[in-house]
Parts: sequence; C-alpha cells; structure tokens
Amino acid sequence: MNPKIAKWPTDYHLDQVAETLQSALDEAICWRLVVSGFSKEKNGQFPERSLSRIYCWERDASKPLRHQRHYLKVTQLQVKFIAEIHTVNIDFLCIPDGERGKGIGKKVVERLFLIVQELGYNKVFLHSYKSSVPFWTKMGFSPVVPESTIYPKRMFRNL
Repeated sequence: MNPKIAKWPTDYHLDQVAETLQSALDEAICWRLVVSGFSKEKNGQFPERSLSRIYCWERDASKPLRHQRHYLKVTQLQVKFIAEIHTVNIDFLCIPDGERGKGIGKKVVERLFLIVQELGYNKVFLHSYKSSVPFWTKMGFSPVVPESTIYPKRMFRNL
C-alpha cells in the first residue's frame, strides 16, 4: 500500500463507531457504505482504488422515528473518507433532541477521531449550523474563515 495514502476503515472500525452510537443511544445502529467515488483516468477507465468513501450509521430501519405524520429512517452519522489527502468530512451528526447535552456527541466524535488517526487521516472538516458551532468549537474545531458570518460555517480540526 502506498504510504502517502491513508487507509480505508475496516468493518472492525465501522463496527466500533456503530457500537459507540448504539451504547449511547440505547438502540440498534447499523452502518453501510453509501457511495464509493472514483475518478476517470486519461483513457476513460476507472482505477481500481476509489478516491473517497462515504459511510453512514443509522438507527435500525425496523424501528423508524415518527416525525409529525411521517415515519423516518434517520441517519445518525455520515462521514466521508478521502484517503489521498488524509481528510475526513463529517457530513452529518444527529443526536435526538431528548438525548442532547448528555455527552453522546462528544463520545461519538472522540471515538471517530481515534479511528481516523489510527488509519492515517490528519484533518477533519464539517459544515456547522449556528446552533452547533459551540459544540464543534468544544471538540477542537475552528472556522476555516473566522470572520465569515455565513452558515452553515465550514470548520476544521487537525488531528
């Protein structure tokens, strides 16, 4: 394996994140690969290795949440791994309203940091809404453009 490219998470790593969410939320969480992105080579052929992979961890679809008049399958966490540039994007983290303020988000994010560092990633990015900027700041994230007042705000953390 090329040492310049970070490793992909294994089932073991993905299960660790699922177990952290499952334990914190006390409900079944499963993970799945959402998409594996490729780039075309000059001859139009796809290379064997992908450039990015997006995984999501979601509550068990057999126990959907009721939101207003609709039942939803809610994604709890979605993360994009970009191995070539050693970067992870947290696309989505959802802690149910009744569970916020109990340290669940912190526990999940800290577990994710340990895993991505182990795999050779060194930077994490996300877009934060105004209401969640204090949480992400406590988790060590800084705005990419501090003077920006536009939300969602692009934030990063070096690992």
